Amino acid sequence: MNPLAFFREHDGGPLRFALGALVMALVVAQTSAGGPVKTIIAVALIIGVPVMALRLYAAGPAFCLVAALGAWIVFRPTFEAGAGALPVQLAWRLAYIAVPALVLGMALAERDRERLRLGPLHLYGPAVVMALAAIVHLFAREPTAAHEAEINQPLAIYSLCYTALIAVAVVLRLQQAPQTAARKEAATLAQGEALEEQGRHALASRAYEREGRMDRAADTAERAGDWARAARLNKVNGEDFRAGEMYSRAQMWKEALECYERSRSFAAAARVCLQIGDVDGAADILEKAGDRAGAVRLLEEAGRTPTSEQYMKAGMAARAAAVHEQVGAFARAADVYEHKLNDQARAAELHLKAGGFLKAGRLLESLGRKQEALEAYSAVPEGAVDAARMYLAAGQPDRAAQMLSRLPPEQLAQLEDEATLAIVASVMLDSGRNDEAVRILQGLKRRGSASGVVRLLLGRAFLNTGLVELAEEELRAAADMPLEPADEMRAGYLLGCLLETRGKLDEALRAFHEIMQKDLHYMDVQARYVRLKSRAAQSTG
Repeated sequence: MNPLAFFREHDGGPLRFALGALVMALVVAQTSAGGPVKTIIAVALIIGVPVMALRLYAAGPAFCLVAALGAWIVFRPTFEAGAGALPVQLAWRLAYIAVPALVLGMALAERDRERLRLGPLHLYGPAVVMALAAIVHLFAREPTAAHEAEINQPLAIYSLCYTALIAVAVVLRLQQAPQTAARKEAATLAQGEALEEQGRHALASRAYEREGRMDRAADTAERAGDWARAARLNKVNGEDFRAGEMYSRAQMWKEALECYERSRSFAAAARVCLQIGDVDGAADILEKAGDRAGAVRLLEEAGRTPTSEQYMKAGMAARAAAVHEQVGAFARAADVYEHKLNDQARAAELHLKAGGFLKAGRLLESLGRKQEALEAYSAVPEGAVDAARMYLAAGQPDRAAQMLSRLPPEQLAQLEDEATLAIVASVMLDSGRNDEAVRILQGLKRRGSASGVVRLLLGRAFLNTGLVELAEEELRAAADMPLEPADEMRAGYLLGCLLETRGKLDEALRAFHEIMQKDLHYMDVQARYVRLKSRAAQSTG
C-alpha cells in the first residue's frame, strides 16, 4: 500500500487526533498507581478504540494495532502490583488476543487471501472466539492463582497458531512483492497516461500522485486548471517559484508570497505585495534584495514619493536633495549638493537659506565670490575671525580689527585653534594692539604649538617694541621653518632689514640675495641690496 494513499489528507487530521489521545491516555495510565484512573482509562480504551477505528477507514487496522500493543504493555500485570481491577485485566487480555489477528490481517496480501480463500471470518473468527472465552473465564473464575493460570495455556496455543500464519503470510508477500509492485506500477502508469491522453487531466493528476510521481501530477493539475493543487504539488517537489505562480493564479496571495520569497524571486514577491495593496512591503522586499532603484520606481509608479534616504540608496542624489528641499531640510539638501553632486554654488545658496552662514561663507570663498563670503561671515559672530582674515588679506587691517571687536572678550579667550589665534594676532598687530598680540603668540609658544607663522608674528611684534635681539631670534627661527611663500618672503625681508640695522651686513646681504633669487622686485629689496653692496665695498676699500 502506498503511504501517500494510506495517509490521505482527509484522514490525516482524525488519525493525528486519535494517536494523540491514545498516547496521552496510555501515559496517564502508566504513571498512575492503579486506582480508579487506570480503570476508567481501560474502559475508555475498550470502547473507544473500535469506534475510532471505524472512522479512520484504511488507517483503522494500524491504529488498532498500535492501541493493542500499548494497552498490552501498560496494563500487563506485574508480580509486585498483582492483578488489577476487572476492566484493567479485561483490557490486557483483549489487547493480547487482538495483536496477532491484526498483524496477520495486515501482513496477508489481498491476492493471497483470494488464493487461499480466506475471508474475515477465517482471519478474525478465532480471535473473537478466544476473546469471548477469555471474558467468560474472567467472570467465572475464582480469584486464585490456579484459576488464573488456566487461561494461560489456551492463550499460548492461540498465539502460536497465529504466529505460524503470520510467518506464512510474510513469506507469501515477499515472494509476490516484486511481481505485484511491477504490475501495480504498470497498471497505474498506464491509467495515468491513458487519462492524460484522454484530456482528463484532473484524474490523471490524482493517479500520478498516488504513485508518488509528483512532477507529472503537478503538470497535469496545472493543465486541468486546478491551481491550488498544482501549487501544493510543486511545493512538495521543491519547485517554490512554480508553486508561487500557481498560488498567484489561485489568488492565494499569502502562500504565493511565501513561495516567492523562499525561491528568492523578489520581483515576483513585490508584485504580489502590490496585488494585495502592500506598497511599503513590496518596496522593503526589493530593498532587501538590493534592487533599490527598483524599489524607488515601484513607489513612484504607485503614486508614492520615496524618502530621501531611499533615493540616496538608489544612487539618485539629485532627487534626494529635491525631497529635502520640499520638506524644508535645506541644510541636508546642501550637504547632498556639496558632497554628492559637487555643486558648491547651489550648496552655498541652501546653506544661506538654512542659516548656515559659516558653511556658506567657506563655500563662497572657495568659489572666489569673496564679497558674498564676507557678507556671510559678517552675518554671525562666529564668522568674525574668518571675515577679519579676509579683510587682512585684502589689505584692510582696520576693517579686520573692526570685525574682531565684535567678538566678546570671553569668546576671544576661549579660542584655542592655532590658525585662528594667529589670524587674531596678525589683525591686532596691524591695528596697533601689539601687547595683546604678544600675549596670544607667547601663549601659543608656551603650549609648544608655535609654527613658522607664530614665530614670524612674534618677530614683528618684538620689532614694533624695539626688542631687536628677541626679534632677530624669532625671525631666524621663522625663516628656517615651513611657511607659505608670501610669509617666507616677508620673514626673510624683515630678517635682512633687522640684520642691516644691527650692522650685520654680510648676513643681511645673504638674506636680501635669497629674496632677490625668488622675486627681484619684492618691495625695496633690490635697492637695499645695492646700497649694502656699496657700503661693503667702501668698508673693504
